[in-house]
Amino acid sequence: VMLAAVGYLQYKLIRERQYVLAKIERDTRMESENKTREQEEAIALQRKLHDEAEEERIEFYVRLLNGELSAVVMTIDEFLPKLAMPFPLDVNMDLFGNVIQVKVWLPSKTIIPTERTSLAESGKIQYEKKESSEINKQYAELCAATLMQVCALLFGRIPTLGKLYCNGMCREGEKKECLMALNMERAQLERVAHSSTALVALQGLGAVYVL
Repeated sequence: VMLAAVGYLQYKLIRERQYVLAKIERDTRMESENKTREQEEAIALQRKLHDEAEEERIEFYVRLLNGELSAVVMTIDEFLPKLAMPFPLDVNMDLFGNVIQVKVWLPSKTIIPTERTSLAESGKIQYEKKESSEINKQYAELCAATLMQVCALLFGRIPTLGKLYCNGMCREGEKKECLMALNMERAQLERVAHSSTALVALQGLGAVYVL
């Protein structure tokens, strides 16, 4: 009887262990299947989002290539603020088909330092006052470089842009003055792109400026 009881207990213990192992195996398999399914669903969702974003991006560029006004405006709003300038850049634009009229508000001449500095042998900083002609030249270069960067960005980002009218404006209190004026076609920009300075590029475009 004792042997039978011991045998029964061992049999029961084995059955319980088999049941526990089977349950663990079943739970593990179900957990693995659930994780696999969740990963597949996540991948499918990411693929769907990527495909939708890619379709939207392609659709946007098709609209831009077709010269659609909303796509052109969105492109300008995205890239123009990214121009790295040493002063706040304010630009007004009017769009007429494949032609843009631009007003670039230039900084005051006071942005140019009136003195240059150098280091003496003693280690002291020396200050030397600039000639007015040098200040004027540096200011002209700054204004020319600003206009050329704006024009290059617009031609570079808007493939349907054919011609651009650009005025460099300056505010002095209530007074508004046009310091530079130019009109340019895409082929002209490519022609002056390798000019030694921005001012030379404007001269090559026949720009009018009063500085």
